[in-house]
Amino acid sequence: MAGYIMFLAIGLGLIPFAFWIDNVNKNSTIGKEHPEKLKKPLHKRWWMYLIAVVLVVGSVANLADPATYRSSKPKSHRLASDKEMQKEYKKTVEDRENAESQNLPGQKLNKNLATKGEFFWTSKDNKKVHIFASDGKVTAIKYVVKPDYESTVTCQSLLEKLFNDNNLKYGDDKENSDDALLDNDSSYNFYSPAHKKWYWVSFSASNEKDMVSTFSVYPGKNSDAK
Repeated sequence: MAGYIMFLAIGLGLIPFAFWIDNVNKNSTIGKEHPEKLKKPLHKRWWMYLIAVVLVVGSVANLADPATYRSSKPKSHRLASDKEMQKEYKKTVEDRENAESQNLPGQKLNKNLATKGEFFWTSKDNKKVHIFASDGKVTAIKYVVKPDYESTVTCQSLLEKLFNDNNLKYGDDKENSDDALLDNDSSYNFYSPAHKKWYWVSFSASNEKDMVSTFSVYPGKNSDAK
């Protein structure tokens, strides 16, 4: 009985859930800047309404059937509906993650924001940003500063733009960018409050004193980084 009540609640809430998901996608960074890249809204897909109707009608019919209260054994159609709902929900979450991905390390590769090259992808917004991916997931990004070499302070600003986060914290003690003095040939762990994740950056020194030629960013922490 409890199972049918749960499916009834899911059926009644499925369409409002679809409108909520579509509203989130619409107000996301991709939705605001590139609305043409969003997929067809869930609330405009016929199968969403079909699933809702099947769940509601099936649940009401079973709750009205006296046999429901005499047997606690699950039925095959209930299991099938449960698996179908899980599959559709997983697909919805994956579609949303793909649409919102900014091609940061650890995220799924958003091909709409990148141009494929021979060895790596290039950000469509900034050709100096090289994106490396494996199995559809971003493994690292490399920022090619040269030929205009920059200081680590400027590179920190570039990192803030890449992550759309002006509050990056450096090192295990999470120092603010103004307090963190970084070397141009070292690696550092840093935390992004906006994404609630750790990353690490490796600077490559140029031939000019205290300047950087490139820097690369990877997901997670590096035990050898500062």
